Amino acid sequence: MNTFMNKHRRLASWGLLVGVVLLLGSLVAGPLLDHHDKYRFELLRDGRTLQRFQSIAASRGLLEATNQQFQERGLSQWVFPVGTEPSVIELDIQRRVSEAISAAKAQVRSIAPLGAQARSGYAVIGVRANFSGSMPAVMESIDRLEVNMPVLVIQDFRISPSLIRSRPNAPDEQLAEVQMSVVTFVPVNTEGSAQ
Repeated sequence: MNTFMNKHRRLASWGLLVGVVLLLGSLVAGPLLDHHDKYRFELLRDGRTLQRFQSIAASRGLLEATNQQFQERGLSQWVFPVGTEPSVIELDIQRRVSEAISAAKAQVRSIAPLGAQARSGYAVIGVRANFSGSMPAVMESIDRLEVNMPVLVIQDFRISPSLIRSRPNAPDEQLAEVQMSVVTFVPVNTEGSAQ
């Protein structure tokens, strides 16, 4: 019986020793595996970043060729120069809108700046214009704005008819009351001010 108890104790001791070794192994292996996973994640992230940089470097020639075409075609006149102050752009838009309306023989009611509105990656800069005129004068005003450079965008366009009697017995003259926003889009830098 004594030999049976000794074998049983030896077996229990070995089992306890194996359990303690497994417990210590898991306590050591857990943080090592955690660090391994973190390093692996960082390596994957760094690998993706490296791929992005390599694709940018690979497309540099294409970007330079596109920029050259941009300059050759004179496309830079389509946008406001980088670094132009928003207030200068607003004044330019206000002047151009006023000139286009007046040249079309329409009557300017009001032109007010909208203020620069920052969006994701760009700023919207423009004016709100109210004017009236005959339908041909309104169409001519819009045509003049559409062909101007740098490009302007007409937004929130509202038109409503109104009648005006110019002389006591003359027929009523059909006029259109127009409200519209005329804006342009300018890239912004990381600090949020317009470039």
